[in-house]
Amino acid sequence: MFEMTGQSNHNRIDAGDIKRRIDLVAYASRIVELRQRGRVWWGCCPFHAERTPSFKVDGEKQLWKCFGCGKGGDLFTFVMEIERVDFAGALEILSDGRALSLPAPPPARATGDEDAARRRAWELNMAGLLPFADSPAEKYLSRRGIIPALAAVTGCRYHPGWSYLRRPAVVFPIRDITGKLVAAQGRFFTDTKPKTITLQPALDLAGTGVYASDGALDEPDLLIVEGPTDALSLAMAGFPALATCGAGHCPDWLPEVCRDKRVLLAFDADGGGARGIKRVSEVLWRAGIRSYILPILREGTDWNDLLCEYGSTALQRTLQRIIQAACP
Repeated sequence: MFEMTGQSNHNRIDAGDIKRRIDLVAYASRIVELRQRGRVWWGCCPFHAERTPSFKVDGEKQLWKCFGCGKGGDLFTFVMEIERVDFAGALEILSDGRALSLPAPPPARATGDEDAARRRAWELNMAGLLPFADSPAEKYLSRRGIIPALAAVTGCRYHPGWSYLRRPAVVFPIRDITGKLVAAQGRFFTDTKPKTITLQPALDLAGTGVYASDGALDEPDLLIVEGPTDALSLAMAGFPALATCGAGHCPDWLPEVCRDKRVLLAFDADGGGARGIKRVSEVLWRAGIRSYILPILREGTDWNDLLCEYGSTALQRTLQRIIQAACP
C-alpha cells in the first residue's frame, strides 16, 4: 500500500506512471459500454440514470465528462467516483499489479481487436469461477432471504474477484433461447456502485440472453424483472421469473417465449426500471403481444427489498393482489 505523506516526488512519479500505463478509455469501458464517435467515446453515465449517452471520454486528452450530472476529470477522479475512495485509495487500486495486467478492451478502432480483448477478459474471469455450494455467494443469497437451492439449480457460481474490480460476487448465467451461455452477471456483495458487472465473450452477444429462475418459462404467467436477485425473490414467493439483466436489454427472441402467456413486467420503481419497461413492452408490442405492468410498493425499492422486509408468504399474498388489480 502507498503511504501518502504530503506531495512527495515519489507520489507524483507513481501517479504519472500509472496514468501513462493505464488508458482511460480501456479502463472506463470495463464499466460503461462505450461507442466511438470521431476521436471521442460516448456511453451512458455510470453515476446517474439516463436514457441517452451523455458520458464522454476523450482518449487523446485522457479526460472524461458527463454532460448530464456535470461530473468529470481524469483516470484518478473516475476511480474515486466509482470506488467512492479518496486519491490515496484510487492510487492504491490503480497501482495494484493485477489491475495493470488485466486484459482490458483497448481503445481500438477495429472491431476484431475489441472482440479479441473482450474474449480474453471473458476467459480470464470464467477460469476463476468456483462452486456455489458452501461459498460466500451462497451465504450472501441466504442473507438476502433466498434459498440457495433456487440459485444453484440455475447454474450460479462464486467468483472471489469478479471482473476488473476484483470483488467477490455471485455469478448468474445469462442464456439464449437454446440454453447456451452468452454472458454472465456478477452481483457484488455490497451496494457500492456498480452493484453488478456483466461480461460477454463478444460484442454481438450483448442483450441476447436472460437469467431465468427454475420453471419460469413453464408457467402460464411469465414474470419479467430487471435483475437475477429479483427473479429469485419472486420465485421465493411462488412466482418464477426471468430477468433481462439490465434496463436496456431485451433479446429479440423474447416474444417467441411470451406467446400464449400472460406477460407481467415487474421492474424496479426507478428510472432504470422505467427504461426497462419501455424497452421490453415495445419489443412485445411490435410482435403483437400485450404486457401488463405490475406496480411495486414503494419508490426506490425492488422485489428483494420487499422479500427481506416482509418474507416470502407476505410477498406472495401481496403479489397475488397486485396481479389481480393490474391484469384482467
